[in-house]
Amino acid sequence: MEKDQIPRKIKIWLLGIWDIIADFFKEQWEDRQTLCIAVLGVLLLTIALLITIPSVKASIAKKNKSDETDIFQEVQIEPFLSIPKEPYIEDDYVYTRKNVTRWAEESVEEWFSEPDAEMLEGLQDANKKLVEDMMEVVP
Repeated sequence: MEKDQIPRKIKIWLLGIWDIIADFFKEQWEDRQTLCIAVLGVLLLTIALLITIPSVKASIAKKNKSDETDIFQEVQIEPFLSIPKEPYIEDDYVYTRKNVTRWAEESVEEWFSEPDAEMLEGLQDANKKLVEDMMEVVP
C-alpha cells in the first residue's frame, strides 16, 4: 500500500461517516428537532473536550513539575524498625537471642530437665526402629 493511499482512504471513510450523520439528521429534523439539536450539542461538546483535554493535561503536568523542583518536602523517617505488639505474644518474648557457648547456672536450672528412664527407653526404641528401617533397604 502506498503512502498516498492511506490519507485518501481515511478521507473517504470520514466522508462516509459524514454522509451517514447528515442523512440521519435530514430524516429526523422534521419530527424531532429538539433531539437533533441535543445530539449536535453533545457531539460538539465532545469534540471540544477531546481537543482541550490534552493541552490542559500538559499544562498541569508542566506546573506540577516546576512545583516539585522549587519546593522541598520534608519527610520524617523512623530511626528504627519496630515490631508491632501482637495480642498473643507475651512482652518478654524474644525474637532473636545472642548465641552463647556456655550456659549460666541459672539458665541450666531454669531450662534443662534431666530425662527419666521412660524417656530414654522411648528414644532408644525410636532409634532402633530407624536403624532397622535403614537395614531393610541395604542390599
